[in-house]
Amino acid sequence: MTDSAFAPDAYQRLGAIIRQVQSRFILAAPPIEVFDPLLTDLLGFTGSEYGFIADLRVDPADGHRFLRMWVLTDISWNEATRAMVRSHRDGSKPLEFHNLRTLFGAAVTSGETVIANDPQNDARSGSGLPPGHPPMRSFLGVPLFHGGAMVGMVGLSNRAGGYDQLLLEFLEPLFASVAAIIGAVRIDAARREAEQEVRDNRAALVAAAEAERANAAKTDFLSRMSHELRTPLNAVLGFAQLLRMDGTNPLSPMQTEQVRHIESAGAHLLAMINDVLDLSRIENGTMPVSLDTVSMSSVIDESLALVAALATEREVRLNAVPSGGTVHARADHLRLRQVLVNLLTNAVKYNRRGGEVTIRCSLDEGAGRVRVEVRDTGLGMSPEQLTHLFEPFNRLGAEATGIEGTGIGLVISQRLVQLMDGELGATSEAGVGSTFVLALRAGQPHLDETVGDGVHGSPAAAPRPTARTVLYADDNALNVDLVLSILKTRPHLQVLVARSGREALELARREEPELLLLDMHLGDMTGSQVLRQLALDARLSKLPCIAVSADAMPAAIESATRAGFSAYMTKPLDVRQFLRAVDTALGEG
Repeated sequence: MTDSAFAPDAYQRLGAIIRQVQSRFILAAPPIEVFDPLLTDLLGFTGSEYGFIADLRVDPADGHRFLRMWVLTDISWNEATRAMVRSHRDGSKPLEFHNLRTLFGAAVTSGETVIANDPQNDARSGSGLPPGHPPMRSFLGVPLFHGGAMVGMVGLSNRAGGYDQLLLEFLEPLFASVAAIIGAVRIDAARREAEQEVRDNRAALVAAAEAERANAAKTDFLSRMSHELRTPLNAVLGFAQLLRMDGTNPLSPMQTEQVRHIESAGAHLLAMINDVLDLSRIENGTMPVSLDTVSMSSVIDESLALVAALATEREVRLNAVPSGGTVHARADHLRLRQVLVNLLTNAVKYNRRGGEVTIRCSLDEGAGRVRVEVRDTGLGMSPEQLTHLFEPFNRLGAEATGIEGTGIGLVISQRLVQLMDGELGATSEAGVGSTFVLALRAGQPHLDETVGDGVHGSPAAAPRPTARTVLYADDNALNVDLVLSILKTRPHLQVLVARSGREALELARREEPELLLLDMHLGDMTGSQVLRQLALDARLSKLPCIAVSADAMPAAIESATRAGFSAYMTKPLDVRQFLRAVDTALGEG
């Protein structure tokens, strides 16, 4: 990787590496099979010659810390070191580094990243390299933290031009993924030990409790991953939107296209994060599904509208065959639309230029079932591919076509349909096209069902807004810069910034703002804790508060709503949606 680290291609490559390492972990691959290809990708991505990924351990005998290698580049230089590497790889004896008077040891003892672009003259090198060790011209040591504790380390060496803070910040989402995986592996190892103890002692209740802990650990892992990845994505997508929306300093056509690439790559990574979260919630039984009577024509129209832009871009025609009557199904409106959008999107993406996608809905009154067909004239699938259609992360070879996808959309769709007491299947012929068939229980329309949302008169011209004060609390500098840039589009707003919960309380009591924007994970307090403190002050108890957080888990959103937040904005921020929420909270929407 060169100095153009933030080019769209670099974001796509980084997103692919993160997606692959997460996929291997979620599919329960052994840690060595998760980290070995990751190290290879990391070396190639950064242009480094050798490196390692290690677990941080503590010797119970004397309490000293040391590194136990998960994976490392084979740089053995004599028979003794070659034997050590062989023993490590066959699992007979793990390779450990106990001497911390080294560059990597400096990262362990200080808990801070070590960048050394002149190792020979760096005081942290200690006694230097052992005789025969390959030369080290530059070094990057990154301590990995999970849950506030250091759990491991990544070390890289000999990158042309050395290492710098820009590269470190760019790779932060990947390092966060590795840290979370190591933390989850530790939790899983503890769970396995506890399960073995339960088996040895035979108390079924303890086993159930440990299983619950394992599920909680997976949920915690996914929540942290969502948060750690959404935070940098917030800056990427937020500033990209601002660049595209800036009418005072318009971009050139080439720059507009480059920004579009950045947004597309970021949106793809965000879709992957959301898909992984949805799949986990379904498997854990925490996906909310509420069955009601749904108008099929309504949900089909909504789905077609959401896919129309993509179809136009790909030159694919969308056709909706009338059902010949009013058809209702028992389903969750939101989840059914999610399924239909996924099926229609796939039908468009894997189609040909000038192709067609047809959606047809019919009612089998005798069976009491609603049938929806989505037929395309696209690539089609072989019988072998059809047998693997609903396997997680299996894209059936589509990864070689350049068509973006996560490989879990169809799995999520099938599970959602099953949660709605339905079925989803497919038929296909290679080179001809595919047909996906969705079957749901038929439903009866509500007696008070009406058409449309009513007629609304045109609003009167809004008066010129008066000056208002907004307080924004966030301990992340990039997030602060982004929100300040967004709120500059509302010149009448005076924005105060707090970097901690305590500072937010002090500013709120002194300045009495008219709106509070609160990050939910401040350094010293949570957003909910700040809100509870404000509720004790009669002057501020009615202050409207909007939560701004990278935690997109339903439990976090529900908790914030119960705490009294008027809105919950999830990072990465949709700039227009964020501004609408601010306007509404200030009574200007």
